[in-house]
Amino acid sequence: MQWSVGRLVAGLVDGDIRLPEIQRKYVRGGEQVRALIDSLYKGCPSGSILLWETDPMPGTREAAVSRGAGGPPRGPTCLLLDGQQRLTALAAVLTGMPIRAAGGRGERAQAVEVYFDMDHPERPHASDAEEPEGQDRHGGGAWRGRTEHLIFRLKGEGETGGGGAWIPVTRLFKEGVARIIADSGMGPDHPDYGKRLERLNRLRSIEDTYLYPVQVLGRDVPYEEVADIFVRLNYSGARMRRADLALAQVTAAWPWAMDAFSEESRWCEERGYALDEGFMIKCLVSAATGRCGLGSVGRTSVEALKGGRDGTARGVRYAVGLLERGAKIDTASALPSAHLLVPIVCLAAGSGRLPPRPLGQKAPRWLHMAAAWGRYSRGQADASLDEDLAAMRGGGEDPFGAMLENVRRLHGRLEVRAEDIAGRTARDPLLCTMYVLARRAGARDWWTGLPLGTEAGRDMRSQCGRIFPRRVIEPALLKKHGRQEALRLSGDIANAVFASGRAPGRAERGPDKYLPEVAGRMGADALASQCVPRDPSLWRPDMYEDFLAARRAAIARAVNGLAGHPGGGAGGARGGGAGPPGEARDNT
Repeated sequence: MQWSVGRLVAGLVDGDIRLPEIQRKYVRGGEQVRALIDSLYKGCPSGSILLWETDPMPGTREAAVSRGAGGPPRGPTCLLLDGQQRLTALAAVLTGMPIRAAGGRGERAQAVEVYFDMDHPERPHASDAEEPEGQDRHGGGAWRGRTEHLIFRLKGEGETGGGGAWIPVTRLFKEGVARIIADSGMGPDHPDYGKRLERLNRLRSIEDTYLYPVQVLGRDVPYEEVADIFVRLNYSGARMRRADLALAQVTAAWPWAMDAFSEESRWCEERGYALDEGFMIKCLVSAATGRCGLGSVGRTSVEALKGGRDGTARGVRYAVGLLERGAKIDTASALPSAHLLVPIVCLAAGSGRLPPRPLGQKAPRWLHMAAAWGRYSRGQADASLDEDLAAMRGGGEDPFGAMLENVRRLHGRLEVRAEDIAGRTARDPLLCTMYVLARRAGARDWWTGLPLGTEAGRDMRSQCGRIFPRRVIEPALLKKHGRQEALRLSGDIANAVFASGRAPGRAERGPDKYLPEVAGRMGADALASQCVPRDPSLWRPDMYEDFLAARRAAIARAVNGLAGHPGGGAGGARGGGAGPPGEARDNT
């Protein structure tokens, strides 16, 4: 059968379509939302929907976009097994309702604002984009960078307000084509009237004309079989991690397992750590079976899983305490992977008591070095976690030392060198370590003067910008390198800085123009706290690659100082780049 977008969205927001607890929470980013709307507008396929009609309901939770459970469902109630990310994104854009997601210290609601260009060219070309980005799972390829030829833009990607040809997509769906036309002041005699009217009607009509293939599992299908279908559906692709699939098996045998950890999840979110119920169950499975994946879950009794609940909850609180007081990681966005916490949780959960103080002192070093090397962020995350869980169990009196040996064996050493940083981009997990270094050093935003992280609702990546704007260095790089290499160098992680870039004309000015102003206004620590070389000769666009080399060396020293390695800490590479001033070493 086929259902329209409008029918699916209405079912989701009104509660007629609900989420089973085996579903992950909403994680789709704004660019993926934009790509999805673009696919629907162009009539491209974007996957199918799988529902399960059941009564009574097993464990469920509300969608990230919904009006809440305000009474009984108006029709047959279904659980959404496949399609949550797409339907949530579409519901947010069509209705204007914000998406509820964990962020900062507790849950936050964020609107998705997408704009439509009524005067878009018929066929935008990928060659006009700065750099290609992988396609969304169900099509709708998007491009980062230049947005002159995008049909849809997110708010803030370019000039979208103040009248003209850009209109808010949500407003079109809520108020209709006639209101958009009337408010634009565009009459039938306008040269673009016919074209714009046709495009507005085409976009507005997708609510009724775009049809999703929908498969509905009947009421006679038991929950255990549904969980098995869910595993088979997701196992063949990269849509879910293997540990997430283990959750389906757990919740099939133990309905409402997620609810058993709701209090711990809220406790974590209040402290700024977005560790949801799914993470708690991953820790539970890992502590009970010694592995994080599918292999041994089916052989573990429900009684054993339920019996491990209190130990896992204790371990989670212990791990969060280590983040706060030992590792000084005070925001969830500075964790490149929640896998980093699983061995610590399991250690506290399995011992029957909290680990002794010496182990608690060694845990921060493990966290910092595993994060800097991207221990669980370069693929095979579950295999690495299984390896570390085995090392933890066999590590005797020094489990963290045994896990550090896994890092050393893979990379040949623990210390980070400048050459290890070369070639990494701002998407690398090392950015999280740089953020920790900056916050521990008391870094402030260069333009607002606020300490990092103090602006409500802003996470780590939203505060990340470039020291050398692309427009400033691109001409010189293109003379020396091909386009792809020039783009890679401009996006190098050593060019990343945590500053909002709100100063007027920021994108047109190089650091040789604005860094003297920053240092004069905020002091030299404004540069030192983010490992920025203080030699002005390195701030010129023609010295960009020398700047990168100097800053990589400074970052490497700061990372090693954070983890207590000899030779780490403050000090510059060719020009006085510095690590966090006054940072004490962890010599454990």
